[in-house]
Amino acid sequence: MDCGPLVHDAGVVAQGRILSSDVVCRNTTERTVDLHELVTGCPCLAISPSTPGEIAPGASVHLRLTLSTDGLTDRVGFPVETVLHAGSQPVALFHYEADVRPSVIAYPEYIDLGDWKRGGEKTFLLVDTTGASFGIEKASSSRNTVEVRWVQVGLLRVNGHWTIASGKAAVSGYQVTLQPHAAGKDGRRSLSDEVVLDLRHAVQRTVRVRVMGFSQ
Repeated sequence: MDCGPLVHDAGVVAQGRILSSDVVCRNTTERTVDLHELVTGCPCLAISPSTPGEIAPGASVHLRLTLSTDGLTDRVGFPVETVLHAGSQPVALFHYEADVRPSVIAYPEYIDLGDWKRGGEKTFLLVDTTGASFGIEKASSSRNTVEVRWVQVGLLRVNGHWTIASGKAAVSGYQVTLQPHAAGKDGRRSLSDEVVLDLRHAVQRTVRVRVMGFSQ
């Protein structure tokens, strides 16, 4: 069976999304092939052929791959194999890969407070790229150098950037505000911290945002 490339890459997908892909396989042998069983390396990846059963020489079959990304993180890859007849060893068809990223992201992901001893606030947006609803349970900073506040807002994606919607919103998210603690403005010139946001979300539990600052 010829299924094209040895690796089929689904690209970047948000965690929690169900991804569907189609792969065409052609019987390049001179005999009928029976896709008796299709095997993947993970129960999260299901495969269903368009025409179950025997594939004549030169004929093709469409395989619908359905990947559930719940519980998956980073780049994942699974072998796809077939059993040509009962009792035979599985035969490799191809490898299926995807780059699973957290669905709830901070925009931007890095915050520069500038001259942090002069005070001043900086904000960022928190959004679920799949459109799913979520909440913020609590927020803290690892070194307790910044105060964290948030408010729920409607968001739109315009020209590749997330922005607060003035009218009808595509998704609901949060505007998060960071304010340096006055008690922390001691003799240190630099500030390096990490804000941790604990979420109420079906899949994702936390978002971490790096915070930096420097004062003359």
